[in-house]
Amino acid sequence: MGGCLKIPTSTKVSAETVSQFNAFIKQATTLLSSPLLNIKPEPLAHHARQSITEFESFIAQAKPVLIRQIRAALRAHRPQLTNVCRWVVPESGDILAVAGLSGDEDRYTNLIAWMLWPEGKPELALRCQKAWLKSLGLHKIAMQMKKAIKPVPQFVTQNGRPDMVMHFQQPDFILIVEAKTGTEEHETPNSDWQTQAYPAAVRERLGLPKNHPGAMVFLTRDGREAVNSNAIVTTYELLVTVIAASLSPDEISHNLRWAYSTVITHFLTHAVPSETDEVEALRLLANNSPLQQERLSNDQILDNLSILGPLCRNLDMGDIR
Repeated sequence: MGGCLKIPTSTKVSAETVSQFNAFIKQATTLLSSPLLNIKPEPLAHHARQSITEFESFIAQAKPVLIRQIRAALRAHRPQLTNVCRWVVPESGDILAVAGLSGDEDRYTNLIAWMLWPEGKPELALRCQKAWLKSLGLHKIAMQMKKAIKPVPQFVTQNGRPDMVMHFQQPDFILIVEAKTGTEEHETPNSDWQTQAYPAAVRERLGLPKNHPGAMVFLTRDGREAVNSNAIVTTYELLVTVIAASLSPDEISHNLRWAYSTVITHFLTHAVPSETDEVEALRLLANNSPLQQERLSNDQILDNLSILGPLCRNLDMGDIR
C-alpha cells in the first residue's frame, strides 16, 4: 500500500513507528526465507505473534489515512476527473485493441492527427490544437493561433521521416513530432539522432531558413528524455486528457463522440506505462456522478486501492489535467 500513494508531508509518522515497521519487515523476511517453512508449522513464537499483532495495528491505523488521501484527491481534482470520465468507454468497446493496433506507432500517429484535425470541424480542430500546444508549454503560440492546420503524418525528408509535422501559418511556426510506443530513439540516414536531426531536415524540406520558429516534440508512453535536450517531452496520456478537457461530448455528434471516446480510452489503456491501470479507476468513477464519486464507501476505496492510488498520485503530480 505504501507504493500506491504519495504520503504528504503534513502526515506525521513518528520515528518510533517507522522503526517498529522496519523491524517487522526484517523479522518477516527472516521467517519467509527459512527452510523450516517446508516443515509442519508449530505454534508461533511469542515474538512472531507480537510482530503480527503490531503489523495488524499498523494496517488498522494506515487505512483511515489512505482513505482520507483518496477522498481529498478525488475532491480536489473533480473537474479533471469529470472531463476524462465522460469519454471512457467499457473495456468491451475497445475495438482498436481488438483490431490488433495496440502499440502501433504509425497508426497511433494517424489517430493523433485525426483527433487534432476532425475533418469538416475547423473550430473543434482549433480548440484541440490550442489545448495541446498549451500543454507543451507553447502558450504564446497557442494564443496567437487564428486557424488550425492539418497535421502531416510520416513526413518524408532527406534525413529520415518524423512521425508528424504541423506547419502553422498564423503564427508561422512548425511543430515536429517523434513518437515512440516501444522502440528507442535511433539514428537517421545521416547518423544523427532523430530528435537532433529532424528540426533541420524538416526546415530544409519546407524551404525554410535554419532559424525558422519551431519546436521538436518527443512523445512517449512514460515521458522519457530525448537525445536532443531542447526537445519538448510529453506523453500520450497528457495529449488525450487535454483533448478530453477541451471538448464536450454534448456539443458533437454521436458518431464523432464515439470515435473520440474510443481513441481516448484506448490510449489511456495501451499508451501509458505498463505498470499503470488508471483506466479501470476511471471506469469505476465514470459509473458514479461527480458528487457520488465522493460518496464511495470506505470498503469500495480499500477494495480498489491498487487502481485509485496511482490515479490520485498522478492527479496530484499534474500528470492528468
